[in-house]
Amino acid sequence: RDGDTVYVTNNSTYYLTNQVDISYAINVRSWAPDGGLDPDTTILNGNYPDTTNRIFFLNNYGAWIRGLTLTNGCWWSTSTVAPWTGGGAAHIIKGHLTNCVLSGNRNYHNYGGTANGGGALFLGGGNGRSGTVSNCKITGNISTNNGGGGVKVCYGGPWLLDNCELSYNETTNSSSSAGGALNAYVPVDLELRDCQIFSNVSRAGGGGVSMSTGGRLTRCRIYGNMSRASGGGGAYLGNKTLARNCLIYNNTCLPSGSSIGGGVYFPSGTNGLIQNCTIYSNTSTYGGGIGFYNSTSFVENCVLWGNEYYVTGSNYWLSPEAKVYMTNCCTAPDPAAYGANLIATNCIDDDPVFAPAGDLRLSPDSPCVNAGVNREWMDAEIDLNGLSRIDRFMRRVDMGAFEYHHAGLMFRLR
Repeated sequence: RDGDTVYVTNNSTYYLTNQVDISYAINVRSWAPDGGLDPDTTILNGNYPDTTNRIFFLNNYGAWIRGLTLTNGCWWSTSTVAPWTGGGAAHIIKGHLTNCVLSGNRNYHNYGGTANGGGALFLGGGNGRSGTVSNCKITGNISTNNGGGGVKVCYGGPWLLDNCELSYNETTNSSSSAGGALNAYVPVDLELRDCQIFSNVSRAGGGGVSMSTGGRLTRCRIYGNMSRASGGGGAYLGNKTLARNCLIYNNTCLPSGSSIGGGVYFPSGTNGLIQNCTIYSNTSTYGGGIGFYNSTSFVENCVLWGNEYYVTGSNYWLSPEAKVYMTNCCTAPDPAAYGANLIATNCIDDDPVFAPAGDLRLSPDSPCVNAGVNREWMDAEIDLNGLSRIDRFMRRVDMGAFEYHHAGLMFRLR
């Protein structure tokens, strides 16, 4: 009944032969002797290949899954019509998942539509659907013939992935926007906040994440992902998408197909925005850092540095039909001298001088310190390290994902 709790004892593996449907506002959680959660030893196994069922189906906003490992689940369908579903571990129409491990799950659907997928999770499937995934590790899942090696989001919202790890997931979808860790297909409201997205692989675009319309990346670290045959080794960002206070580095687009934007790719017809991001040491054929193809996009307060290319455009590259507004950024070559389709304001092409620790924070003598343009959203915002986005001494935002805070004391005399 609504309000009940189901306890699942630890040090046990439970082999399922059917999907567990939850339509009540109940709490399903692991139970350790000290009363805490124990996802490492409380394991629900979908029993693939003996069975081809996902593990959970949630359809109540008051439903919670807490502290479980969900593994070896499978969503398998040979239908040739579009059911808008997937998720080997769980399909959430409404509900919440927290402190869970989702590993070794798979999605296969014979219908290769854009609305199916999610090796581990499928969120949505229609309007009026919403939920959260927090403090979860989503790793080593695969989606065959559909996007979202780890997670698929399709319509609905608000959806929130908070403080999650998405790693070593893979999609074999040939779509240009497949998404190795996550694929979002026209969600109304999606945010990835404080997430680590690394070592994912996409057969086509979006080695890390792919968001076709809408969606926000907030304080995420996106690194070591790969796109095999399209754009966006780190992120494939479509229309009305936003990346803010993110670190995007060491991602790769292999030199085949539309290898554009090793860090970030803005495809044709999009209108996206990147603010206060550091994009470093990514590689692709065109535009090692960011690639813009027939899109109108905005880049603000960003550091684009140390990226590499196979043909042209180390830190950025624009197709002839693209139009980009670059404001208060640190990159080279000088954006102001690029051409008429790149409108540059207050940009610099000096070395950003990162701190010697190697974590891409700014050193005290960096030209990027206090060189950004302030925006209203920054007053209550923090940077990638959890510090105030605008320091109290200078009251001027820095370029990049990290804010340099001067050491010392402040006295107020009245």
